Amino acid sequence: MTTVQAQPVNLGLLSKLPSELRDQIYRYHLVLPKSIRMKPRKSPSVFASHMAICKTNRHVKDRRVGSLECINPTSGDTQVISCPSRLALLATCKTIYHEAVHIYYRQNHLDFDSVARLQDFITSCQTRYHFMGDISLRYWLISYSADVFCALMDCQYLKIMCIGFHHKWTSYGEPLVLDAGICSLRELRGIKTLELSGKDQVDLGEGQFEEVDLDDPRALGPILRRELTRPREEISVLSLSSWA
Repeated sequence: MTTVQAQPVNLGLLSKLPSELRDQIYRYHLVLPKSIRMKPRKSPSVFASHMAICKTNRHVKDRRVGSLECINPTSGDTQVISCPSRLALLATCKTIYHEAVHIYYRQNHLDFDSVARLQDFITSCQTRYHFMGDISLRYWLISYSADVFCALMDCQYLKIMCIGFHHKWTSYGEPLVLDAGICSLRELRGIKTLELSGKDQVDLGEGQFEEVDLDDPRALGPILRRELTRPREEISVLSLSSWA
């Protein structure tokens, strides 16, 4: 029985460049100047939406670049309705994938409109999510948020977080610190830049609550800023009495 060894991938001129230059090339292609809105897996693509309403039925595909164009039969104008994803670069070969995948997820700002969207990303990209370095998230009470925040502890490159707390939370009449998801979030460490927005409830006693800004000294904001910005090696024991 003979064993066939895999031949190294020939990257042409790219393989002759030092790794620093290859990384710079990957950055030019993968890093975007604006935040990336993370979409649900089942959301309709631009192509699918166009085809559902298009009446011309004249579409030309440029196989060289993978784009799809719609031609107006009256004016002759051409509209590009579908272009290849920047992530297509990662499908070129395993070598480029392993060299470039961390650049896309670490150096782009990923925008999640809900905890559910973040969970969807973590579940569907289990080999990629731990590369995240800069994310924004809109948060409101949800039963599985604790598991989602626990998964973020695997993201050793996560340095920037923007969290917006949904205003409807205040209708529950309880401080944010009582939420199980917040308890898990407070265990996260190593955040260098933390931006917070929203409202919180402060317990005044005898069943009375006051709505305050998140950065109020009595609210959750100062607690999160203190705990999430600690070094990753520092682990504290959480208790509800520690925030008072």
